[in-house]
Amino acid sequence: MAEGLVIVTTVLVLLLKINTNIRNIILTGASVLVGVLFAVYGQIYQTGANAYDFFLVWTIFITFWVAVSNFAPLWLLYMVLTNTTLILYSQQVAKDWSDIFILILLFIFNFIVLITSIISSKHKKI
Repeated sequence: MAEGLVIVTTVLVLLLKINTNIRNIILTGASVLVGVLFAVYGQIYQTGANAYDFFLVWTIFITFWVAVSNFAPLWLLYMVLTNTTLILYSQQVAKDWSDIFILILLFIFNFIVLITSIISSKHKKI
């Protein structure tokens, strides 16, 4: 069912001639449904993967949609997924990383994304 919903919402975005904001909202919903699909798949097959793997794959699979749509709520979801992936990776794999290092890494990453978005929005206005 989850896979069918992802397919239906993606087809709606591609084929219907609707307002761009509505398309982006549907695409954001499809991005959330991708996470639902991976969660259901992971529960059924019990792959034994770490939790960060789930968020990493979810982030990778919606990257193209985020870049193409350039929709702020979708970017917010993307940043939450990226930060969650990094935090879970540091807790499950890189256990020797200090808390300060993780916080500095998150700060630098989010700062770069913020500055990039500000610069790109100024270039769009011009």
